[in-house]
Amino acid sequence: MIDSNAKLRSIQMPFCILDGDVHRTVSERHKIVNKCLTGTDKREQRRAVMNRIFEFSLADFPQKGAPEYNHKRWFEAIDPATISAEESAEYIKLRGFSRSINGLADWHDYYEKLNHFARKSNIEHTVLSYISKYSPAWDDYISAIRQEIIVKAAELE
Repeated sequence: MIDSNAKLRSIQMPFCILDGDVHRTVSERHKIVNKCLTGTDKREQRRAVMNRIFEFSLADFPQKGAPEYNHKRWFEAIDPATISAEESAEYIKLRGFSRSINGLADWHDYYEKLNHFARKSNIEHTVLSYISKYSPAWDDYISAIRQEIIVKAAELE
C-alpha cells in the first residue's frame, strides 16, 4: 500500500560519473552525453549533465587503462603490517602476483592477467576491497564522487 500523503523525493539534477581515464576533453564529453541522451526532447538534460560531470581522481595516466594501473600501484603499496591477520596470507600472495605484471600496453588487461595467476573469479572486487580498506589513496580517488553524493543525499532529507 502506498501512502498518498508521502512525499516523492528525487535528485532533481542529473549527474554523470566517469572512471577517470575516458572522455577527458570537453568534445569527448559532449560526444558521450549526446550518445547516451538522444532526441530533441533531451536537449535540456544534455545541457544540464554537461555541467554535472564528476570523475574518479587518478594520479597517473599510462597509455590505456589508467584506473587499473592506479589500482595496481595502490594495491601493491599497501603495508602488509596493516592487513588483518585473516587477510594477510591472501594479500601477500595476490600482491606477489600483481608485482609480476609489468609493462602492459593496455592496463585494462590488468585484472585479467592477475586472475590468470590468482584464479579468483572476483579478483577486481578483492583488489578494490583491499584498497578501500587499507590504502589512503582510496579517499582521494573517490572524493569528488563521494562529496557529490553527500550533497545530493542531504537534499533528499
